[in-house]
Amino acid sequence: MSVQIRDYFLERDLRYVFSYSLELEMKREEIGLVPGGVRVNIFANKGEVYQVLNERAPLAEGNIRGTVLKGGGDWALLREDDIGIPDAVMAFKTSDGAHIETRYSGVFPLGPGGYRELLRERDSRGEPIDLLGTKEKPFLAPLYITPRFQTSHPRYKWLTKLQCVGFGQIKIVSGLATEITVDVYAMG
Repeated sequence: MSVQIRDYFLERDLRYVFSYSLELEMKREEIGLVPGGVRVNIFANKGEVYQVLNERAPLAEGNIRGTVLKGGGDWALLREDDIGIPDAVMAFKTSDGAHIETRYSGVFPLGPGGYRELLRERDSRGEPIDLLGTKEKPFLAPLYITPRFQTSHPRYKWLTKLQCVGFGQIKIVSGLATEITVDVYAMG
């Protein structure tokens, strides 16, 4: 039996679902060095879920609006090859009271030397010494994720049937992730 080689792409489509932005707290209580990198804990402080309605998404589905609940987290692996791997779980509460949980993995490139910059030494007062990103010029790491959603609320049950992709960025200041913003699209 031979493998059939195609000269066309399979059908694909991305449909905008919603966006979210949140403030982060990256604790230096890292799990520490593990094979291939270092593990760090990044937690959601507060955030918003919203829809961007414009010419690219004039009729976004479901009118999802709400808040990101505090306490969600990302147990990220910062790899020695300058790639971050998120392992995140968080929850949203919609403006009409529904709770929606999301879990995702993905990648966030730290740029050449980014791994070493994030792990630089601290001075005698514990202050970072020349770490990645500054308040005046933060480092914006691109973020690519594959979220799935769970909810028991009938109005949002349709979300549980989707495989989504997210495109976003992580704002890094003095070697700490401080903000994230993501646009979520359903594949289909």
